[in-house]
Amino acid sequence: MLSIGDFARAGRVSVRMLRHYDAIGLLTPARVDASTGYRSYTAGQLALLNRIVALKELGLTLAQVQQVVESAVTVDENPRDAHASPSRTRNPNPGRHRATGACTGAPTHHRK
Repeated sequence: MLSIGDFARAGRVSVRMLRHYDAIGLLTPARVDASTGYRSYTAGQLALLNRIVALKELGLTLAQVQQVVESAVTVDENPRDAHASPSRTRNPNPGRHRATGACTGAPTHHRK
């Protein structure tokens, strides 16, 4: 477990910002001590914090960031792959490059 200060330093955000994220339900601590109110985070929560920071840097509002985070889209998911046919995702002639838009399987360079 990381203290809020250590977690803030690791994620390059302020402690105040982490408290705000907790208050709006964007990033809640893994544990809050009942008697002291100290917040603790896990190292695994750094990925979510990094995602929040990256989305903010792209210009999203915190409300938009929360929608993206709650949609649970991961880096492994690629929406284009869901609509691509196998022939579009795999090159039938590896090592050959398309020079003109039509792949003939012939080399694209000419010798004199």
